[in-house]
Amino acid sequence: MANRSIQRKLLLLILPFCLVPASVFLVLVGAGSRLTFEKTLGMELGERAVSYARQFDRFFSWSFIRFDGVVARYGADAATLAQAPGLGTSVEAVVWIDARGGMQVSPVVAGKNDSLVNQISRSASLFKEWWAARASIPARGMFTELEFLLAGQLAPMRCGVYVFHDRNDGLFFIVCDAGRLVESYLNLLAQRPEFLLVYSRALGPIYCTEPLQGAVASRIDASLAGGRSVAPWFTVDLKGDSFLFAPAPLQSMMRFPPVGRRAGAVWLVILRYDMENYLGPRDALIWTSLLVTAAVVVILMLLASLATRRLIRPLDLLRRQAEALAGGNLDVQVTVGTRDEIGDLGDAFNVMAARLRDSYRSLEARLQENRLRAEHIHVINEITNAIIQALSLDDIFKILLRDLGKILPFDACWLALFDRDGSDLRVTQIFPPVLVTRFDNGRIPTKGSLHARVVAGRETLRAEVSGAGPGEFVEISLLEGEGFKSYLVAPLPSRDRIIGTLTLASTAAAAYNGELARIMTSLAGAVSVAIEQADLFMKLTQFALELERKVAVSDRELAAATRKLSQTEKYFATGRMAGNLAHEINNPLGIIKNYLALVKNNLRRAEGGRRRTDPSLEQLAVIDEEVDRIARLVRQLLDLHRPVEQKVQPVDLNVLISDILKIMAPDLERDRIAVSARLDPDLPRPTASPDLIRQL
Repeated sequence: MANRSIQRKLLLLILPFCLVPASVFLVLVGAGSRLTFEKTLGMELGERAVSYARQFDRFFSWSFIRFDGVVARYGADAATLAQAPGLGTSVEAVVWIDARGGMQVSPVVAGKNDSLVNQISRSASLFKEWWAARASIPARGMFTELEFLLAGQLAPMRCGVYVFHDRNDGLFFIVCDAGRLVESYLNLLAQRPEFLLVYSRALGPIYCTEPLQGAVASRIDASLAGGRSVAPWFTVDLKGDSFLFAPAPLQSMMRFPPVGRRAGAVWLVILRYDMENYLGPRDALIWTSLLVTAAVVVILMLLASLATRRLIRPLDLLRRQAEALAGGNLDVQVTVGTRDEIGDLGDAFNVMAARLRDSYRSLEARLQENRLRAEHIHVINEITNAIIQALSLDDIFKILLRDLGKILPFDACWLALFDRDGSDLRVTQIFPPVLVTRFDNGRIPTKGSLHARVVAGRETLRAEVSGAGPGEFVEISLLEGEGFKSYLVAPLPSRDRIIGTLTLASTAAAAYNGELARIMTSLAGAVSVAIEQADLFMKLTQFALELERKVAVSDRELAAATRKLSQTEKYFATGRMAGNLAHEINNPLGIIKNYLALVKNNLRRAEGGRRRTDPSLEQLAVIDEEVDRIARLVRQLLDLHRPVEQKVQPVDLNVLISDILKIMAPDLERDRIAVSARLDPDLPRPTASPDLIRQL
C-alpha cells in the first residue's frame, strides 16, 4: 500500500511536466496561429481600406468643387439653386439663410420628400446657429452631417451637409442623402468590394453593401468608440462566426474645424474578412495536435510508472529496516545494491543506525548530568522568586547568602552598586562583613579592576589566582591575604545601563566553569530587577509619606479657607441687609425732601415781608442739605451692594459734547453764558461709558 502511495505521488509529480508543455504547445498552435493570421490579414485588409478611403477622398473633393461651382453660378436663392443642373441624384434639399437671417428650404424634387423639408424647417435654430458663426466657416465652405427622423420610418435618415457662403453674407446648405452619396462614389469604382461599410463616428453606419445585423453594428460601435484614432484592425465574434474588420478614416473630412456646437464629419471606410475560411482548417489542426499530444502523454505516464516501481523496491527495504530500528534493534544494516541516490540513502541509514547506538550510550551518560542541572534550575527559580518578592537590599542579600551556596560554591560574596552620578562603584553588601575593610571606604577602583572590565564588557567574567602571584586585577591584590583562588563577577543589567556587580570568591582553585558562569548571569538579572524594585518601593514609601504630609497641610489650609468663607458669607448677608435697609430709608427721604420744598414755597409766598427775613428759611436750607447728604450716602450704600454695570464702547467725543451742549442750552441761555466749541474732527474714539461721561 505504501509503495502504491509513493508511486501515485511520483506520477502526480511527473504529470504536470507532461501536461504543461503539451498545453503550452496547444495554446501556441491555437492562439499563435490566429494572432499571426490576424496580423497578416489585418495589415493587408487595412491597406485595401486605405486605398478605398483615398479614392473616396478624391470623390469627395471633386463633389465639393462641383457643388462650389454650382453655388457660385446659380446661388440666387434656395429655389433657384435647388433646380440648378449638376447637383446630382444624392441632393435632397437646399437651405438658404440670407444676410438678414431669413431662412428658405426648397426640395430638389417637389413633393418627393416633404417630411425631410418639414424636419429641416423644424431645425431652423441649428442652421441659424451656423449662420451666426459664419465667420468661422472657411471661405471655400465646409462639410458636416445631420440625421432626421422622418414620418413612417423607423431608422433616422443620415444626411451629409455641404455649407457654402453666398454673395451677400448669407449661407447655402446642400443637404444630401449620405447613403446615396456613398452609392455615387461606388458607381465610379471599376470593381466594387464584396463588403464595404461607411461609418460615421457621430451617426453610426452610413452605408453598407449588405444588411448589417444589429449585434454586429453594436460591436463595431464599441470597437470604434473613443477618440479620433482607431485601431488598424479589430475582430468581432458573433454566434460562432468571427469577422475581421479594417477601418480607414477619410482624411478630407477631418480638416473642417468645429463651428458652434457642431464639428466636421469623421467618416471611416471599413472592409471585412470572414475568418471562418481560416478557422475551420485551424480547428482541424488543433484537434489533430490534441490527439497526438494525449497519446504522447499516455506513453510518458506508462514509462514513468515502470520507472517508479523500480525506484520504490529499495525504498521498501529501507522502510522495513527502519521499522526494525524503531522497534529497538540498533544492529540493523541495509544492503541496497545500487550506486545512485537510493544507495547513498542506504549508506546514510547504516551511518544513522551506528550513530544512534553511540547516541543511546551517551544519552545514558548525560542523563545524570541533566538531573543535576534540573536541580540547579529549580534552586535558581526558588532564589529568583524569593529575591523578586524582597523589598529591601538587606533582604535580597540575606536570600543570596541563604540559598546561593546550593548551586554555586563561595567563601565570600558582595554587591557593588554605582553612585547616583554613575562614577564610583561602592560595596553596599558584603559577606563576611570584615572584608569591607579591605576596600578604601568601600570603593572599588575602576582602573585595572576586574569589576570595571565586567561593566565595560557587560558579561560575566572568571578570574583565577596563579601560584606565582596575586593576579593582574586590583581587587585580587587587595584580598591577597584572604586566600581566595577563584573569582566570579557578573554585571547587574538595567534597561539601558549597568547598575552594579555581583561577586563570588572561593578559596578553591578553578571553582567556576562556563556553566556556573551562565547560571550566575541569569541570577544577576533577577537580582538587578529586585534591586530596582526595592529602590522603587523605597521611593514610593517616601512619596507616600510626603503625600500624607501635604494632605495634612492641605486639610489645615482647607479649614482656614472654610472659616474665611463663612466670615465672607456673614459679610455678604450683612451687606445685603444694609442694602435693603438703605432702599427702605431712601423712600421716606424722598417724602421729606418733597415736604421741605413745599414748606419753603409756602414761606416764600407768605405775606408780611417774611419771604427774606424769616430765619426758618435758613434752617430749612440746612435740613434740605443734610437730607441730600443722607440720600447720597444711601445711594453709595446701594451702589456698594448692587454695583451698576456700565456699558463701555468706542465713543465719538465730538458727538457726545454736542449732545450735552444741546441739553444744557436752556440753562446756559438763562444764565447768559455763551459757549464757543472748537472740536478736533480727528480725535481718536476712546472706549468708555457714555453715561458716566455725561454725568461728568
